[in-house]
Amino acid sequence: MNDVTDRVESLERLLEDQETISERLLAVMERERRATIDLDLDTLREALFEKETLITTLGAMERMVVQYLRDEAGEDPSGDPPATVTEVIERRRAEIGEPSALRLIARRDRVRGLHRRIRELGEHELRLVEHSLHSMDLSLRIIRNRIEPDRVYSPSGRMRSSQELRLFHRGA
Repeated sequence: MNDVTDRVESLERLLEDQETISERLLAVMERERRATIDLDLDTLREALFEKETLITTLGAMERMVVQYLRDEAGEDPSGDPPATVTEVIERRRAEIGEPSALRLIARRDRVRGLHRRIRELGEHELRLVEHSLHSMDLSLRIIRNRIEPDRVYSPSGRMRSSQELRLFHRGA
């Protein structure tokens, strides 16, 4: 095999690994979301640990792709990446052949789609945590008599008076 083919196969392996890790990260984030909603602290703890590990791995892979792009362009390793994966594929299309180019582009698109879904799920997670914290803060202030709204929503979603909530939280 020639050097160009080896380099393209190296890029394909990097993209394949990114895709695999991204799919695992999405599954873990979904498990984390369900554990948060279900208040399953053991599963949540495991998911958070695995998520952190996968994010670290994904970051290392991204640095490898950036290094690949720098090597491909022969640029200074301390500067910004000189090209994108798409530019490298387009530049090498004639050398690697159309089937390989299309395969790489398809894999790159799958990785992009996975990363977009990871960002969306991360944003959803953030909103879920923010709403949960706000609800807990409101409940604690009601319990401690710091605010006295006439009617508020209980954690079950049912409208209750602040007196009913105080009795509910006291176990009465």
